Amino acid sequence: SNVFGLEGACKMRLGQQIYFNAGVSFGLRMGKYHMHSYKGSVMEYNNEFKETVMEIGVPISIEFTKLDSKKASLFAGIGVVPTFFTGAEGEMGKDYNTEDNDSKSGFHVAPRIEVGGYVPVGGKLVRIGGFYQNNLNCTPGDYDVYKNRIGRGHVGAKISLVF
Repeated sequence: SNVFGLEGACKMRLGQQIYFNAGVSFGLRMGKYHMHSYKGSVMEYNNEFKETVMEIGVPISIEFTKLDSKKASLFAGIGVVPTFFTGAEGEMGKDYNTEDNDSKSGFHVAPRIEVGGYVPVGGKLVRIGGFYQNNLNCTPGDYDVYKNRIGRGHVGAKISLVF
């Protein structure tokens, strides 16, 4: 699966080298899977299944860094992203595991760890880093698109401009 998204955040200074970040995120997760079955002991691929999940979240984090518009600096952050997801359906509206035609929606909370650096460029700071996030399903019932197909944990990269 692949995730493409946009995130905007407000940075508030709490201490000399501690910042609180809060914002809004929008993402699209696209998964592509091969459905298979067994005939005896031989696995056969029946067809390909594609699905798209839209996610809207509120990333909140605490970041440790020494921001300076003249010097590069490193950062480390820890946070959580409460996220609403919808559209967890595949081709022709059919869910991967069931025969219903309903779009699946739900809520997950994603703890996140971030590391990277700030680089001054033309009077602005460019934030470059990576993160690890683990999506924990909070939707009641046994439906968990992240556990069953898309994957709970993922690593990613971010490039941001700080105003």
